[in-house]
Amino acid sequence: MNRSAAGAGTTAIGFGVETITPGPSHWPIWLAGYGDRRDPARVVHDDLEVRVMVARSDTVTVALVVCDLMAMSQDWANAIRSAVADELGVTVDRVLTSTVHTHAAPSTITGTEALGWNVPHEWRTDLVVACCSAARQASDSARPARLRSARLGLPDALSFNRRGHSYAPTYCVVDVIDADDEQRIGTIVNFSVHPVVLGPDNYDVSADWVGVCRREVEARLGGATLFVQGCQGDVDPHGMSWDADVPTRFAAVARVGEDFALAAVAGVAVAVDTTADRGVGIELTSRTIEIDATGSPMAAITRREWLEVDLHEWSISGVQFVSVPGEGFAQLGHAIVAARSPVPTVLVGFAPHWLGYFPVPFGEGYEEGLSYGAAAVDAIAAALTGSR
Repeated sequence: MNRSAAGAGTTAIGFGVETITPGPSHWPIWLAGYGDRRDPARVVHDDLEVRVMVARSDTVTVALVVCDLMAMSQDWANAIRSAVADELGVTVDRVLTSTVHTHAAPSTITGTEALGWNVPHEWRTDLVVACCSAARQASDSARPARLRSARLGLPDALSFNRRGHSYAPTYCVVDVIDADDEQRIGTIVNFSVHPVVLGPDNYDVSADWVGVCRREVEARLGGATLFVQGCQGDVDPHGMSWDADVPTRFAAVARVGEDFALAAVAGVAVAVDTTADRGVGIELTSRTIEIDATGSPMAAITRREWLEVDLHEWSISGVQFVSVPGEGFAQLGHAIVAARSPVPTVLVGFAPHWLGYFPVPFGEGYEEGLSYGAAAVDAIAAALTGSR
């Protein structure tokens, strides 16, 4: 089913943030992302956050909710989406949840207890409350905005394709400027690189390099920073520090985060106005595709052989936000962006929840073993690139 909505007129945008680190009553917690961790987390190195962007036109309001978590299963995502929708007085399809994909946060994928990632279900209420609070902040602070954007090539020194695939990475930045006084409201930074400077021997809660990147961008540019993860399924950062002692690991996190922040700042410096050519307002399109995933590895794990996959696309003052409901490979991200060129495009990975890896090309690897199979990946990729 295809559904669309449009709102004309000036677009108002605001940002909100809340801490989501589980409190003492929820400890011990186990960190997700690596299969060979055996102990619970030890300390909090840096707080996990939820950051929310609310965009509002005359008739349409949307909220993008990005959590410092690895990924969410549908039940966790739906709890947040429903609560935020109620908070803002909108329908659930106007709220998208996403995650930055840090591997130093608790699991919010129901069923991962089997992997040793205990899921703190009792923490869900606190997480939902924090997301609603950040959404209310964003809504209350929204003011008329114009957007400037840029897409640049990512410097070779920052990342590499761990599967050895053809790799010509780009990244997108969106500069959100107050339409009246030209002050910066915020910056949206959209990289497609794993936050895995910290490895399986790390037991400290952290947003990894993403947290440093956000803080550094804010220090240099002012306003709020919203980091949105793209298609990073086969991409790692240079500078990973898995075997070092704790101080050395987090020194590496700081270096990598600052390098990405400098790239973001460079993008803002050359960003061009999207509103003048493409107009203001918000346009929404969403649809559901049905996929038979019988016999796939993820179907065996989740016992879901028939998928209803929700796909969302938002145009906000000429910038496209495209949801990717899982962990896309870099070539998929490139194809999504190319299909919409020259329209500025932000890839919103893990949105609205996680449906495994989308390996493009589909080969052999552990990522394929955490997918709903080649046919499902092909169908989702075709839908996202407009070839279906």
